[in-house]
Amino acid sequence: MFDLPSYVFTTLYNIQRVLGVLTMLALAQHFLNFKTSYLKILNSWVFPFYLLHQSVLIILCFVLQPLKLGYFIEPLLVVIGTWCVWAVITLVVTRIDILGPFIGVKAKNSYSKPFKLLGYTVSLVLVCPLALKLVF
Repeated sequence: MFDLPSYVFTTLYNIQRVLGVLTMLALAQHFLNFKTSYLKILNSWVFPFYLLHQSVLIILCFVLQPLKLGYFIEPLLVVIGTWCVWAVITLVVTRIDILGPFIGVKAKNSYSKPFKLLGYTVSLVLVCPLALKLVF
C-alpha cells in the first residue's frame, strides 16, 4: 500500500541526510583547502589506513574476544591497537621503498625500466592466484 505521510517523511529524511553530507563537504572545501607539508604526508597515509585498518581491527577483535575484557576496555583496546598497529606497519613500509606500493604508497626513487618491469611482473604473479580465486 502507498502511504503518503510515510513516503513524504522518508523522502524529507533522505534529503536532509544528503544535504548534511553536502554541507560537510562544502565546509571542508572552504576551511580545509590549503597546502602544508604535514597535510601532504597525512594525505599519503589515507590509502594505507583504508587498506589495513579493517584487517587489523578484525584480527584484534578475534584475539581480544576470548579474554572477555568488558564493554569499555575491549573496544578501547581495539581502537587504540588498530591505530598503533596501522601506524607501525605504515611507518616501516614507507621507509622501505620497495614495499611502499603494496599498501598504495608511491616509490620515492625513480627506478630503471628493467627494475620497474621486474616489480610489475612480481606484483602480477602475487596477485594472479587471488584474482583467479575470485573469478572462479
